[in-house]
Amino acid sequence: MKKLILLLFIPIFFTCSDDESSDGNDNNSNNPGAQKLIESITVISGECENTHNLWLYYDDENRISSYEFQYVVTNCDGDEGSNSEIGEGQFEYAENNLTWIHLGVSYSFPINDDGTINDANLTFVDGYLISEDPNAGGTYDAINCETTHIWVDNNLIETNQVENNLNECYAVDTVYEYSSNINPIPFFWPNNYVGWGTAFILTGALGKESQNLISKETGFHSWGQGVYDFQYQLDDDGYPIVIYTEYNSSSNNFNRSVNYEITYIE
Repeated sequence: MKKLILLLFIPIFFTCSDDESSDGNDNNSNNPGAQKLIESITVISGECENTHNLWLYYDDENRISSYEFQYVVTNCDGDEGSNSEIGEGQFEYAENNLTWIHLGVSYSFPINDDGTINDANLTFVDGYLISEDPNAGGTYDAINCETTHIWVDNNLIETNQVENNLNECYAVDTVYEYSSNINPIPFFWPNNYVGWGTAFILTGALGKESQNLISKETGFHSWGQGVYDFQYQLDDDGYPIVIYTEYNSSSNNFNRSVNYEITYIE
């Protein structure tokens, strides 16, 4: 499972406009047991292609115990095309250890008391990931980039990644802008797809997310600049049920839109 930790921790965020949010939401601590539990996440591209589905299942302590994922192709008329088989995975929790079984292959992670991965090449402070060494997760067949994460007031404001051709890394500086609203899902980072990696992130093994909702992510690359803008529709409790994302690249005038639909266990 190459690039395991690297691919899982690419920070792609979501946000909403201030007038759609609900201030005073007290479901906002970084404690997964205090949150609404995500039941499913569906990613739909701007071309009406339903790219990925993820379904989550929980144990008695509100920890993710298993998940299912599937890739489905649809068209703008809602007609369903080719489907992949439904894949499965499980998590097993023990004292100071997390076992991840994905498609029948098992990976064991020593974890700290707060649930984050106990790896000498990953540095956490108060549950937030501060730095990643290229050797992080090496025993799990992973490739990582040398990366530092700068946090201010419990929000990630900048990420700096060092180029390393051997590890398939490229140099990129990323800065983040925030709204004033609190993030109600502290372990969920949307990406261009949703699959087994999202389930792993939602265990909290890679640390907490930013305290506030992020309004923009700007990546500065050697070949140009890429900008993500996010808005979302909230339910009555202030949780996102639809996330609208737009990506624009200055290097080749590339534009992309991806929407996320989220359901929660009632």
